[in-house]
Amino acid sequence: MKETIITSDGRTITRMELSDIGPITQRERDMIREARKRPVVYDEDCPPLSPAMLEEAERMIAARARRA
Repeated sequence: MKETIITSDGRTITRMELSDIGPITQRERDMIREARKRPVVYDEDCPPLSPAMLEEAERMIAARARRA
């Protein structure tokens, strides 16, 4: 499911499911594995998440924790 959200300050955020992008290459898999090793860094200019996006993230985190 691909969804585009326009924030109150006019910024556009596009949210996608991994199934929307199709299969990934071995090079992309390697890049993802390398990215996992890097520290999480937040941009100061990153737009705030909407309440709906925060709820969805919390739901996904809880679902993943239940599967673990």
